[in-house]
Amino acid sequence: MLKKNKLIGITEGHGISKEYVNFPPQGYEYKFIDRKPHFLDRVITSSAKGFFRYFEDPEVDLFEAPIFPAHTKQNWIYTPAEFSGTANFGLFGLPLPKKIRLKVIEKFLNRDNFKKIIFKSQAGLKTLSTYAAQLDMDLRTKCEVVNPCINLPELQPRKDKDNLVILFVGDFFRKGGANVVDAFEQLQTRHNNIRLQIIGNTQLDTHNQKLHSKYQKKITDNPNIIHTKVTRPKLFKDIYPNADIFVSPTYQETFGFAILEAMAFGLPVLSTAHFAIPEIIEENKSGLLIQTDQFDFIKQFKGYHVEYIPNNFHQYMNEQIYEKLEQLIVNETLRKSLTQQARLRCQEKFSPEIRANKMKVIYDDILN
Repeated sequence: MLKKNKLIGITEGHGISKEYVNFPPQGYEYKFIDRKPHFLDRVITSSAKGFFRYFEDPEVDLFEAPIFPAHTKQNWIYTPAEFSGTANFGLFGLPLPKKIRLKVIEKFLNRDNFKKIIFKSQAGLKTLSTYAAQLDMDLRTKCEVVNPCINLPELQPRKDKDNLVILFVGDFFRKGGANVVDAFEQLQTRHNNIRLQIIGNTQLDTHNQKLHSKYQKKITDNPNIIHTKVTRPKLFKDIYPNADIFVSPTYQETFGFAILEAMAFGLPVLSTAHFAIPEIIEENKSGLLIQTDQFDFIKQFKGYHVEYIPNNFHQYMNEQIYEKLEQLIVNETLRKSLTQQARLRCQEKFSPEIRANKMKVIYDDILN
């Protein structure tokens, strides 16, 4: 009789976890597990959906929490992009000082049933020191880095061969969408065959009504800009395969998985050298990067909503995006080189086999 695979219970259906559940290590299988009601749901509260939910399943050998910490009596590991999200909670809906929040989390992470913190990047690992320097040093012995994975799809011929499609995916203002639209308007004066496709929330993500109205009008009034929201299956089936360039000049990022997805589809990528993105993109080889860390606006940016964009930063981003997109538009040889190198980068650093092999060692060490 064949030995039954050991079961890893995944606590959240994020895009990253939806990718790697299809490629379990040998001897293991993945399964998304529903949370169980628990009295702490009313005590420890968070604006982040899925934070510190309780999990229990006798068939599960090990729980894996991909984004937010879980609560369980069984063995579990935590695989975050960075550490600050670990302490994104209050008590009974009331805020708590950071010091107290970190002490609460430290208590749970020092329990015997908590086995590992596996960060998705070296940049993520560094946040344990920058955000939570006062934590118990013993906790750091539980830390490792294992990159997410992406499977390389087979490239298909594009449907629209007459126009060059620039693709933007995600939260509009936080990902630099305003700068993309401004740069695209300038590029239109030189190129009549370019189109901009924006995928994401069509309501835009800001409380600044003036900023919102300005860019909503720019998008609506421009027949060469399409702004829509699509499902992930449609994104993979119809959107990525029919784009030519992927642009994501993000102001804030925890990893940049959409960038990795675009690279897997062979899209030349233009992004910012923010957080873990330089670990994904080799500058001027597998993608183009814009330096932004010299701006206080980026250093001090917190949260997800952009309420204003400083003029000096806004102008700099517009110019950088315009210049680099111009290179990509006119230089087909550059686009082809970036396509080849992007796919190679995914294969050599972010393949499912690489992640599965590393996770097998970790799972074996915990469960055997």
